[in-house]
Amino acid sequence: MLAAALAFTAAARCPAQTAPPAAEVFEKVELVFASGDETEAIKVRLRLAGDALVVESRKTGEVLKHFAYADIRAAEYSYSKHPRWKAGAGTAAGALIFSPLSLIALPVAIPLAFSKSKRHWLTVRTGRDYAVLRLDKGARKLIIPAFEVRSGVKVEPVGENK
Repeated sequence: MLAAALAFTAAARCPAQTAPPAAEVFEKVELVFASGDETEAIKVRLRLAGDALVVESRKTGEVLKHFAYADIRAAEYSYSKHPRWKAGAGTAAGALIFSPLSLIALPVAIPLAFSKSKRHWLTVRTGRDYAVLRLDKGARKLIIPAFEVRSGVKVEPVGENK
């Protein structure tokens, strides 16, 4: 009886672990996608829900991408001027976004088309779809671990890691 009382008292002193919130939402994210021969970036809200990663337009609230965690095959992080992929698996995604036609530009357009500063990129891939996300430098330290915990997928660094 004394042992049971001690065990109950010890358990009462230990704080219980709390479950993660229903969804974690990050606002400082952009979705980069191909639009004809050009690439575009739109401001999005990244929602890490209980069972899926959801990318929503910040302007309209429309769901642009929805990835069930069970369907996610890989995720890669890079710190570079443009998104980078490991050779092979992400080459198709890279070809869609940064096609050779996008590299041919008028000299006047080059400074507008290519940023000289490095950015934080997260690429998420399923068997049929992908999303290239430009992350805010402060938010990426929260987004990547939250994504790994919720999805069970390890984010692989590609290139320089800052």
